[in-house]
Amino acid sequence: MYDLLYTKAAIVYSRLGILFRVISFIASVTALVLFSVIIDIHAYSSIDVSITYILLIGAVVLEVYAFCVILFSDWTALWYAGLRKINLRSMCCATFPCHSILANRKRWSRSMAQYNLVSSCLQQQRWFGFQKLPWIGDLLEKYRCLSWEDVDMDIEELIFRQLVEKSNEIKDDRFNIESCRILLAKRGDYVLEKRYGLHDQFCWSTTKVEFDHSLLLWHIATDLCYYSDLDDIHGGDVNKLDSKCKTSKCLSDYMLYLLVFNPSMLPEGIGEIRYRDTFTEALRFSLYEEVYYIDGPILERREKYLRKSEACKALLQVNFDAAQEAIKGDKSQSLLLYGSRLAKQLKSLEIDNNHPNKWDVISEVWVEMLTYASNKCRWKEHGQQLRKGGELLTHVRLLMVHLGLSEQYRIQNVKFDEKNIGYLKLDCYLVCFFIVLLPAFILCCCVGFRDAACKDCCKKKQGTSQV
Repeated sequence: MYDLLYTKAAIVYSRLGILFRVISFIASVTALVLFSVIIDIHAYSSIDVSITYILLIGAVVLEVYAFCVILFSDWTALWYAGLRKINLRSMCCATFPCHSILANRKRWSRSMAQYNLVSSCLQQQRWFGFQKLPWIGDLLEKYRCLSWEDVDMDIEELIFRQLVEKSNEIKDDRFNIESCRILLAKRGDYVLEKRYGLHDQFCWSTTKVEFDHSLLLWHIATDLCYYSDLDDIHGGDVNKLDSKCKTSKCLSDYMLYLLVFNPSMLPEGIGEIRYRDTFTEALRFSLYEEVYYIDGPILERREKYLRKSEACKALLQVNFDAAQEAIKGDKSQSLLLYGSRLAKQLKSLEIDNNHPNKWDVISEVWVEMLTYASNKCRWKEHGQQLRKGGELLTHVRLLMVHLGLSEQYRIQNVKFDEKNIGYLKLDCYLVCFFIVLLPAFILCCCVGFRDAACKDCCKKKQGTSQV
């Protein structure tokens, strides 16, 4: 898709483009052969001859490389997949036996970037010296805290299951565009209302605020719940965490990465301002504590940096009402306290047995926010990411379109008839002719021309000697 949007692939991989490539290859080989056969290298400077050989051989190597790129490209694989007739496919297998091996190379890293608010704040404290630099400090701070996680089967199944459920709902409504538009506009409220009946309790964090506002709230709450469970329930052992807990953490950090590094892929808003204010407030908050050390007769005060779990526990212990009263009138867009409030509300689900598991709720909400952002992202932004293998967001969007979750939904049946098969056979024969037979014919002509020239030269020498 990226090739179609931003390169000349539509021409390069067409019949005309392949024909021009073959002609260019034959012309390069012919020039090299004719230069080797006809030109008397002793009549010219050795430097000039060497440079000419380098240029001609380089041209041939480039042509061979370009041909290999075409041969083992996805376009050729797609063409090969369209060969339904067994005899035609077997002929191609015999001609290009290595294509099936090289065509299975890995296309996507199956990983997603991770960026965490609390981690970046703690790193900021440890590397505070970089802030003296004008813009390098901010750049280093961002990329230093960036990490990568694999997109495992749990994440894929969770996303696929929710998309299939929504797709079935649209099918039941006979693909009504208005119903599809309403369903795609859900960003957490569908799961909270239809599946868990918690929409009234959590709507203040989803539908009643902008998307970037909601994203930051749920990111902070997910982090606080994650580290609270990690220390209080599992004793710091990550391997004992629930799979939904790990999935929620990965999706939360991935969505914040998009907000900080690729905001153009998310719906428009003031997310960058909100993140900056929240980040600043988190730095002012107690992410480190004062510890007193006795050094001889002197009582020395030092700062001890907290671990992530300790910092999250400190945030959870904040009295929301008192803190909100203290910052009343402040124009800051910080969401730190509101994220702490959301985390407490999610943790309260554990007290009532009638309520679902909080990690089921959090993971489902994150998947719906991911699909909402994927649908709102412009196709131009998705296309720009394809050259890197594609963001997870782009893969989700393509899957949504495949399942009919699109406002421009349309299915087109592509028929592969006998006429197309005939054209493909003709292309195979033409390629074989231009690559094998034509160069051999030209080479034979060059050799014959050289032999004839040698005979004429010998006759002239004999005539001169007789005279």
